Amino acid sequence: MKRRQMQSNSVLHGILEGLPYGVSAYDADERLIFINAVYLSDSPDLPDIMQVGCTYEEILTLRESSGRREVDMGRDRPTVADRLQQFRNPEGCEYTRRHGANVMRIEMIKMPDGVTLIIRRDITSLVALEAGIHELENRFASIFEKADFGILVHRERKPIFANSALAQSYRYDSVDEIMALESTKLLRHPDYRVGVHYKVLESGGLTDPRLGPDLDERETVALRKDGTTFWELRRSFIIDWDGGAPAICSIRMDISDRKKAEEALHVAKQEAEKASAAKSDFLSTMSHELRTPLNAILGFSALLSTDANEPLSDKQHRSVNYINRAGTHLSNLIDKVLHLSMIEAGNVDLSLENIRAAEVLDEAVTQVENLPSAEGLRFSRRFDHLRHACLYIDRMRLSQVMLDLLSNAVKYNRTGGSVFVSMDKDDENRIRITVRDTGHGIDASRQSEMFQWFNRLGHERGSIEGAGIGLVITKNLVEEMGGEIGFSSEIGVGSAFWVEFPASATAPEATMIMDQVPAAADAMLGKIVYIEDNPVNLSLMEAIIARLNGVQMFSAHTAELGLDMAMAEKPDLIIMDINLPGMDGLEAIRTIKRTAGIDLIPVIAISAKTTKNHIEAGLHAGFLDYFTTPIDISKLIGSIESALAQGTAMAGMSKLGAI
Repeated sequence: MKRRQMQSNSVLHGILEGLPYGVSAYDADERLIFINAVYLSDSPDLPDIMQVGCTYEEILTLRESSGRREVDMGRDRPTVADRLQQFRNPEGCEYTRRHGANVMRIEMIKMPDGVTLIIRRDITSLVALEAGIHELENRFASIFEKADFGILVHRERKPIFANSALAQSYRYDSVDEIMALESTKLLRHPDYRVGVHYKVLESGGLTDPRLGPDLDERETVALRKDGTTFWELRRSFIIDWDGGAPAICSIRMDISDRKKAEEALHVAKQEAEKASAAKSDFLSTMSHELRTPLNAILGFSALLSTDANEPLSDKQHRSVNYINRAGTHLSNLIDKVLHLSMIEAGNVDLSLENIRAAEVLDEAVTQVENLPSAEGLRFSRRFDHLRHACLYIDRMRLSQVMLDLLSNAVKYNRTGGSVFVSMDKDDENRIRITVRDTGHGIDASRQSEMFQWFNRLGHERGSIEGAGIGLVITKNLVEEMGGEIGFSSEIGVGSAFWVEFPASATAPEATMIMDQVPAAADAMLGKIVYIEDNPVNLSLMEAIIARLNGVQMFSAHTAELGLDMAMAEKPDLIIMDINLPGMDGLEAIRTIKRTAGIDLIPVIAISAKTTKNHIEAGLHAGFLDYFTTPIDISKLIGSIESALAQGTAMAGMSKLGAI
């Protein structure tokens, strides 16, 4: 038994020596019976003072007399008597002591057999870590307090952190009042989910903190302590907080001023739209009221000037011409004012297609140089080198732009002057069209007033007619089509106005290489309805169909007319453009497919819309074939022949079904 006890003591001694912290033991008589090496290594004087067999009181007295006392942290310096009393009644005794540069934690434990253990741990690194954490917490707290937006952290609706900005926003006297709330629900409007009180911008759920840091962002109406409400932007996300269960952190900003501004803007927009609609109605009504008498004025003046039975005298003829000119000017002014109204209302319809710009320029220059007002002026052109350059643009609107610029070049030119029209292409693949005149020019001090409504830059009282609207309309049209407009001018030299558009990489629909067309096909019988609003493309299709013997073609410039024509003629094939005024090609094919009598007629689409999505949408809608420009004429004729054969077969089946 004695041997076994010795073995146990040896094992215990080995365990205590192997511990990473200091351990000393005193028996019931308060005599030191054990001290490990770690305990002795804490101070060089301990091996001399702490000898086995010495009492705890003797050791305290020796240390006191040696002058090497350690300093207890967080309490007054105890006397030897105080320490002895603490040793004899060690229950719950634990304190921190500074030993040189190190910090030690001392713990006393009284064992049942009367033995007292003193455990001494070096917690220097732990204290440093805690100090660092505390400093970091203070820094973050300082940042949070200086923030001009509210921060609220809560767990299961119970606040666990709030900053001063939050308390101020909700008009609480202090952060403590926020922290004392039973639930964060007290900070929100009772009807916060109803109507205008709630708007979710982005929601990640936040239904279960274990799901992760989902973001929830919303605009909501919050409730202040005094019962008033305000709009708040709230961003919430899940965070770890103080090592406990996950919490929700909410960043809250007062957006009442922004909401008021948005509401004011909304009201102003509604008022502006109402005023615009009223103006449009007024202009429409006035247009009708003005055009009715104008029609009589211009009509009767024309009758008077051409009445062979009662011819006018020279003086009367001049007077009638004045009436006619004034009436025509007024009619043009009405057109421009109505166009202005359409632009302001955003009701400008554009029919974009690939066109050759030179063709539009030729037509516009020819039209203007034949005007009586252009007599005596010299016109010159320089755009043959870009004869095949293309623009993706509204042909009619480009023509309108060019006619306006050319008319101004004529109107404001000098007697015997010249008008020069050119087209150039830059390194960025942009086409610039320039109209240059040799007029009097525009004073540099007034050039900034160009493109202002009703501003004629000093010509208001001159002999040149105008209203100061045309160039503003032209600028809007150019920009609607994705272009730019500008000018340069010099007094005594003249002015140059230019418009610029990105060049199109695709040739216009009218561009079909005729030498690729096969020889005349064998005779076949059939009727085709071709729906196309572009006269150039219509002429070209007529030339193609002329190569097919026995095929008759009818044409319509709108889908509505084309459908009526198809019902009347019962053609074997319909060919149509996709981009049509009014009902477009996609709506037209859907109408055909649900209209008895023409629902079996094959339909071929021709379009400048070349993307895969557009083609798939067309075929899905019911087109037999879908051709994109420039058209491969050989394939088009092959498709027409196949479709005519199919149409003839369908017609035969319809007749058999009728027998």
